[in-house]
Amino acid sequence: HRDLHSFPTRRSSDLNLDRLHEISGSYLNSRDLLKTCQQAILIQSEQEEIARQQELQLQQQQRLQTVIQGCSSRMQSFNDVAEFDSCVLEVTSLDPENAEVARLRQELEQKFSQIEASKQNQLHRSRLKQQGISVFNKAKGYEQNKDYKKAIATFNQYLTAQYPDQGPRENEARRSLASVEREFETLVKQAIHDCRALIDEKKFKEAYFSCVKAQEVDRNNPDI
Repeated sequence: HRDLHSFPTRRSSDLNLDRLHEISGSYLNSRDLLKTCQQAILIQSEQEEIARQQELQLQQQQRLQTVIQGCSSRMQSFNDVAEFDSCVLEVTSLDPENAEVARLRQELEQKFSQIEASKQNQLHRSRLKQQGISVFNKAKGYEQNKDYKKAIATFNQYLTAQYPDQGPRENEARRSLASVEREFETLVKQAIHDCRALIDEKKFKEAYFSCVKAQEVDRNNPDI
C-alpha cells in the first residue's frame, strides 16, 4: 500500500488509468483502481483541509492568549471596566464566553466596587464629622448665652452620637457639659431658695413671681 501523499494528481491518475483500460481491456479491475485512487485523493484533500483549519485555529488561540496576557499585565492601570473591555475586544468578539476574560473582568469589577465603597464611606464619614462640628458649635453657643437647658441637651446629643474625627472637641464637650450642669443646678437652687424665702416673709406677690421664674428655669423640678 502506498502512502496517500504519494498518489499522483487526480487528472494524471485518470489519464494513466484510461490508457491502461485501452491497453488492457481484459483487466477488469482497472475501474476499481480508478475509484480507489479518486477516493484516496479526496480523503487526502479533506485531511489537508482539516490540518489547515487546525493550524489556523491554533494560531488564533495563540493570538487571543497573547491579547489576554497583555491585558492581564495592565490590570492595575485600567481606570474602569470599560477600558478592560476595550482591551479584550478582539477576544470577546471571537469568544464571548472566554473563561479567562470573565475571571479577569470579575476581579476588576470587585476592585472598583471596593474602591467605590471606600469612597462612599469616606464621604459619609466626612459628612458626619462636619455634622458633629456643627452640633458642638451650637452647644457652645448655648453655653455662652447661658441657655443652660439647651446647652445640656445639645452637649448630650453631641456626645451620644459619637461623631467621627472630633479630636479634642469631645473632651471639651464633656468639660463644658459638667460646667453647665453645675451652673444650672446652682441657678435652680437659688430660684427655689428665693421663692421659699419670700413665702416665709409672707411676701406672696413677690413670691409668686419668683416661683414662676424658678419654674421657667426648671419646669420639671418637683420642688417648685
